[in-house]
Amino acid sequence: MNLLEKAWAGFKAGKLTAMVFPTSGGSTSTWGASSDGWGWGSGVAGTRLDYAGLVGDPSQSSVVMCLCNWAGRNYPAAPLQAVRRGADGTETILPDDPCIALMDRPNPVYGGALMWAALIADAMLSGQGYLLKRRAAASSRPVELWWVPSNLLAPVWPQDGSAWIDHYVYTPTATPIRVEVADVIHLRPFGLDPHNPRLGRAPLQALYADIWTDQEAQAYTGSILRNLAVPGVVIAPKAPDQRMTLDDAERAKIAFEQKFGADNRGRAFVPTGAVDVTRLSFNPSEMDLAQLRRLPEERVTAVFGIPAVVAGLGAGLDHNIYNNVSQAREAAYEEFLMPIQRINAHDLATQLLPDFTTDPHIRLRHDYSFVRALQDDQDALAKRAVELFQAGVIERGEARELVGLVGRPADAVYLLRSQTVLIEPDATPEELVPAPPAPAALPAPEDAPPLALPPGKSLKAGGVITDADLVAAVAYWEAAVGADDPLATILDAVPVATNGTGHHG
Repeated sequence: MNLLEKAWAGFKAGKLTAMVFPTSGGSTSTWGASSDGWGWGSGVAGTRLDYAGLVGDPSQSSVVMCLCNWAGRNYPAAPLQAVRRGADGTETILPDDPCIALMDRPNPVYGGALMWAALIADAMLSGQGYLLKRRAAASSRPVELWWVPSNLLAPVWPQDGSAWIDHYVYTPTATPIRVEVADVIHLRPFGLDPHNPRLGRAPLQALYADIWTDQEAQAYTGSILRNLAVPGVVIAPKAPDQRMTLDDAERAKIAFEQKFGADNRGRAFVPTGAVDVTRLSFNPSEMDLAQLRRLPEERVTAVFGIPAVVAGLGAGLDHNIYNNVSQAREAAYEEFLMPIQRINAHDLATQLLPDFTTDPHIRLRHDYSFVRALQDDQDALAKRAVELFQAGVIERGEARELVGLVGRPADAVYLLRSQTVLIEPDATPEELVPAPPAPAALPAPEDAPPLALPPGKSLKAGGVITDADLVAAVAYWEAAVGADDPLATILDAVPVATNGTGHHG
């Protein structure tokens, strides 16, 4: 076994300790885990504090849960669908695919939307998303899917590297239960853990220090409100030589708190002796705790790719760079939900789809046509539909479909703006521009003599026109277009003079 094979065997066996490789210069290079940890640890460079231990359960962080709740609510908005890709690249949706039907109704207790909401929130906290398959028989298709919290399921692999994952261990009670790999869907939407690529990477591992900072600021604010919301006082004897024993001081303190604490605030105080009551003033506004809490919010939202304004966090409201909230929601889908949905769809095609089909041309994808944040504004969509139809780019029926209306057979027409006429969609290019109408032929009147000119005479320049010629022309025109025509009236009323040679000009 050569060095590379040894490295691969150790990698498969899960022995991610430091491995030394020789280099061309005779020195060595190291890859792997060092003794003090590396990669996505829970600590921070330059400190020995265990922030993961200090934070404890990250689901108790209000910042984290704002993001988890938003993701859980919006992840199911884009349902999964199965499509078959043809040889020409076109895709056909399979509405009755049994795999999709199972994810829509995974079990008799809850639906698919709730299952995905729980799984995504769990994956954001731990990096893992688990679903268990229940089969009617050992070799049958899955009939139910159940979400399992990531702290109850874990992969197990042989140390000799003979299998990547041998089985999973399910521990709902103190007695572990073996679960075969084929019965587990293990989703890793945020990548692979460099400590153990069998597991998914948890983005929160890089955020424990920020989460702890936010929790400390929250706890400090609570301490101020609990202890100093009513400013503390100091009760001291007025005379310099007057002394109080410890018992007297304790009794005075207890009596003062009982009389003027809680709901007794503002009651009159009448001392039995000459004392000074000094109020200890403290103004919380002198410490900018709000800014201290904005920084963790910005870091947590940046790591996940969810704009803070979408989750309603103060950092997003104070530093909103979006024109409106709708753009922020669109960014959250494109930077967070859509990438992890694409990863999960590919993993489901590997871990669940083969239970239902062996067709390599079927794949899973999310349908975003139901996501309101990704749809065009209805006013803008209607305006675009009208513009496209008026420009002759689309049919009237296609314009109706753009705005959600049903196209009718009579709407299979284009609008040609130059002539404002409707053209059938199968018209030839020559028919797109209609020819101008031909002038109507002038019918020859039955009672009008034909316009005859003497031999050698013409109406061209230089010809000789007699009175008979003009009378015949007027009669012909009146018979053709009517006696009321202005031109006929003018020809009949205007006298004709000779040009001196006996000819009419």
